[in-house]
Order: sequence, then structure tokens, then C-alpha cells
Amino acid sequence: YVDGLYSGGNLKSGSKVGFITSEGGSMGLRTEREGGGNYGHHGSKAAQNMMCLMLAYDLKPHGVPVVMIHPGFMKTEMTGKLSFDAAEIPSLWEAGEPREHFLIIFSQFLYLADKYADKYEEFGAVFPHEAAPFIVDCVARLELETTGRFVSAMGSKGLGLGYYALKDPENMKPGCDLPW
Repeated sequence: YVDGLYSGGNLKSGSKVGFITSEGGSMGLRTEREGGGNYGHHGSKAAQNMMCLMLAYDLKPHGVPVVMIHPGFMKTEMTGKLSFDAAEIPSLWEAGEPREHFLIIFSQFLYLADKYADKYEEFGAVFPHEAAPFIVDCVARLELETTGRFVSAMGSKGLGLGYYALKDPENMKPGCDLPW
């Protein structure tokens, strides 16, 4: 879509493009201590990072830099505890899925959504409005010479489980590069 924006004349030389991605897409930040799981999230973010890097190569000759930004460990419904009315569950599988299959998928979803709420304090989770200024700064500082970077908007603060893989997390400042 972004390449279409350029070819359609909506992105011009000097424009800047920032993509919100996740440290979850970094193979270099995955550890055995963290464990597996979240295959869809990690795989899709790794693919997004690759797509953005290729786009950075394509847009650089046109004067448009691209940056991939890990916004931080967010306090949202995706990472926190979910609440739902158990009476609503039966209507969710009426689309033809066998009840047992649906419940397995649904319970896996609840596990994943519940998985990180207990780590908010340990890993410095923040609300989106707290991360926003750091994200804006990453795009503002973006230059053509730095196109294609994968950065952590808040440095090691709010990095999430990727923190386990860092050798010297205290030296990771806002806007620092993340390993691919």
C-alpha cells in the first residue's frame, strides 16, 4: 500500500514512513527462557519487518525513508486480562465449527491474551499514550541515511520479553536499534 501511495503521488521525496511493529518479530530477541507460543504474532511481525525493509530499499532512491518501530510493551486488551460473559460463548461457534474445536481455539486465545498481564511491572509496560511521544520522535529523527532501521521507541524500557536476550539493557536508549 505504501508503494502505491508513492506511485500515486501521495508520498513525495522528503516524506517519512514509520511502521508500528513489535520486538516479537526479532529472531535475535527470542530466547528459550521466554519459550515458544504466539506463533502467529511472532511470525507475522517478522514478516512485516522484512516487508518494511524491502520497502525501505525501494523508496530510498525516491527520497522516502522508512523505519520499523517497536512501540514498547503496551498495556492493552491484547496483553491484559480479558473479561467476557460466558453466556456469549455459544453464539460464537454457531458458524459451523465443532464445539470442541472452537473451545480449544478459544481457550488458546484466552491463554495468549492473559499471558503477559502479570509481567507489566517486571517489563515496564506502558499505556499507548505514554509511548506515543517516543514513537513520534523516532519518525521525526528519521533520515534517508538511516532508512530501514528496526528500533525500540523507548529503548529497553517496555521492551517486553525481548529484555531476556539483551546483554546490556541499560545502555539501550530510546530510538536504539533492535536485532533482527
